[in-house]
Amino acid sequence: MDYDLEALIQIMSIYLKPDLFVTINQMQGERAPQPLPLSNGFTTGFAYEVLGIHTASESAEAFLILRNDRDEMWFISNRHVRIVDVPILYQLVEGLGSTSESSRE
Repeated sequence: MDYDLEALIQIMSIYLKPDLFVTINQMQGERAPQPLPLSNGFTTGFAYEVLGIHTASESAEAFLILRNDRDEMWFISNRHVRIVDVPILYQLVEGLGSTSESSRE
């Protein structure tokens, strides 16, 4: 059976976005959306790949599908994250590679 993947994704309100990375910047206070990422296996200072985005039709809030440090999948509010610029991310990775090569010599 053939499936129309675009239609299926639209029905489920889940969107896939390649090469999107975020860092955790957890909101504080009573109005902070749940779950709190830093209490559920996420850390600051690490870029997490966005596996998908879920938006509920009755809300302006989006939930990013992320894999935490324990390899669990979580739906985290967009209000807890900040986008990482992909070219900067690749520069960081390349920089790490050249550092590790020079340390081997």
